[in-house]
Amino acid sequence: MAKKDFCVKEIHENEMQTTAKTNAKEDLTQAIADLETSKTTLADEISQLKADISEAQVEMKRASEIRVKENQVFQQTITDAVATQKILAKALAKLGSFYKSAAASSFLQLKAKASHKKSAGASAVVAMIENIIDESKDEQKQSIEDENEASAAYSAFVADTKASLEALGKSLVNKSEELAGVDTAKAKAAGDLKHTETDLLKLAQVSATLHSECDFVVKFFDIRQSKRGQEIEVLQQAQAIIAGAKL
Repeated sequence: MAKKDFCVKEIHENEMQTTAKTNAKEDLTQAIADLETSKTTLADEISQLKADISEAQVEMKRASEIRVKENQVFQQTITDAVATQKILAKALAKLGSFYKSAAASSFLQLKAKASHKKSAGASAVVAMIENIIDESKDEQKQSIEDENEASAAYSAFVADTKASLEALGKSLVNKSEELAGVDTAKAKAAGDLKHTETDLLKLAQVSATLHSECDFVVKFFDIRQSKRGQEIEVLQQAQAIIAGAKL
């Protein structure tokens, strides 16, 4: 009786532990698969973040190079415009001085007529030079406006790119930390799975031992008990018959 109770108890406990460990193994196996998926996803996201950061840095560098070239063109345009205006202003001054002097020295009628023709010719030249100066000033003004707009656009682009790079950098740090956490969790789960598999192996060995020792006892216990009961009943009947015979 005690042997049977021991066997039933130990086999039941072994089966319960085996079920629990089997479920744990399945959970750990699924957890490892999920962590591996998360690891792949995070690795792809980190790779994309690095690519985005690199692209943003390249774009900012390219924009800086373009801005430098644009400013160089602007500076040269202003320099040329100012130089042109100075040269033409001097030419105007000389023309004005020359024709004023020529007009003042004319005292004969013929020379007066010649002076009038020269004065008329001078007016056309002066008008042409003044027109060129005005166009140069307009070009200078437009260049300054274009430069201011380009500079403002570049400043806004740089500010936006820096903000984007900062956000991308923070995301990269967060994703990298998350990936490290996944690696740690996966390593722990793998270790737990190994221990669980070892426990299952031990439980299987214990189960084999228990069944080899207990299967016969458990299987034939009821049969033996029944026969034992029959034997006791026969003995009791025999005792009753003997007792009756004595009477």
